[in-house]
Amino acid sequence: MKLKPIIYLFAPLTLGVFYLARWVEGWVGMFMFMGVVGFGITLIVASLVGLLRLVFKKDRTLILPLVTACLSYFVVVYQPIERITEKLKSPVSLYGYCDHAVTAASLKLRENGSFEYNAGAFLSREIYYGSYKVNADTVILNFEDPVPNNVNNMLLFSDEALIEIGDSTMHKHRFLTSVNNVKE
Repeated sequence: MKLKPIIYLFAPLTLGVFYLARWVEGWVGMFMFMGVVGFGITLIVASLVGLLRLVFKKDRTLILPLVTACLSYFVVVYQPIERITEKLKSPVSLYGYCDHAVTAASLKLRENGSFEYNAGAFLSREIYYGSYKVNADTVILNFEDPVPNNVNNMLLFSDEALIEIGDSTMHKHRFLTSVNNVKE
């Protein structure tokens, strides 16, 4: 069995399909993520066999393919690109989430006065951006276009949550806060 070509094929394939699935979203993205799991398992098995050959048969030609496989694992598991991107943004002063049956809506208020609202859409990332103002115990969200229809733009601080206020018979989000450094 030729391990090097298998590792050199499945390492970039795992990475590429992983990021493509995040970009595509929806059912197609879900099936692509299932493919990533299959590619990852194949890569792990090939890497373990390669590691055994390296240790017991002293096949030093497998060092570079194994390093390539390890880099692929690292990028998929730890997602350094996303972490670096998040570090370049303004720090989060408040993070809240509202659990639903299948998904969770979330709200990030940043120190620079901007916010990100994740609508918690099933199998996709429906994220809205804008700016916010804090007025006593109320947060007012000013959405950029498009404006979502599933959240009110006024939220009220409570002990451990931000609660939507407004006249609506629809579900009112109660964003439980895990980070709250908002200066009133």
